[in-house]
Amino acid sequence: MGSLGAQPAAGTSGGVQEYPKTPGQWSDMFYVNIPIVKIYPYSEGFMVLYQKSGAQLGRLYLPERWFTSAGGKGELIMLDNDTTWPYLVVFYKEGKFAHVRLYVKRSRTHQSWGILPQGTNLSEYFKSDDLKIEF
Repeated sequence: MGSLGAQPAAGTSGGVQEYPKTPGQWSDMFYVNIPIVKIYPYSEGFMVLYQKSGAQLGRLYLPERWFTSAGGKGELIMLDNDTTWPYLVVFYKEGKFAHVRLYVKRSRTHQSWGILPQGTNLSEYFKSDDLKIEF
């Protein structure tokens, strides 16, 4: 067997991507993927249950207004009938919540969708424009 070799591209260090050496050169954006346990549609948005550490559940409240305005804080992405389980991706800029992508099953009959009991009042939870995730 022969060996495989590569020549470094101009301006690189041995063909290996170098990462910024100081925090000031790092990207100011990062994201977190969060698997969803259950999604509950509500008149003012979505209540999302997610798995925290220690087998506990966390709750997030994603206001409808995030998903309806151009340049809003949310994107709703419908998944077809494949094996992908619903999840959300939370983006942060400079350490602060920037926006969220909510990946849900298109069919509301999928087991990831839930129905809140009639008369449930969650309005107070949809007022914030921030998203705090507990792990």
